[in-house]
Amino acid sequence: DVITVTETSASPQFSGTSIVVVGKANHLHPWATHLIDTLRRDNDVLVIDMGWPAPDRAYADIATFGASRLLGQALLTLFAQPEASAAPTTTTEPTTPAPARQPHERPLR
Repeated sequence: DVITVTETSASPQFSGTSIVVVGKANHLHPWATHLIDTLRRDNDVLVIDMGWPAPDRAYADIATFGASRLLGQALLTLFAQPEASAAPTTTTEPTTPAPARQPHERPLR
């Protein structure tokens, strides 16, 4: 279900639910931060900021740094991936560090 909440609407009441909150510059809107804090008390909440988040990202679990159509599509693509492919992969093989560049060497292009 999609529920649109604005500054003047009543806060929805949920308990024990997984919720995705999408906003823009969430930290700049006291009503939005209050809503997010309230929802986080009793729910599993993922907050997406499609604006420019605060440096501490307290109200942006995911930050897109913009709200363009392209960023929206990228976000939808991220959510369309199966959980297994979104999980980080690990390896037990030793890795070899790249050789150090000398100060006078230029990186290859």
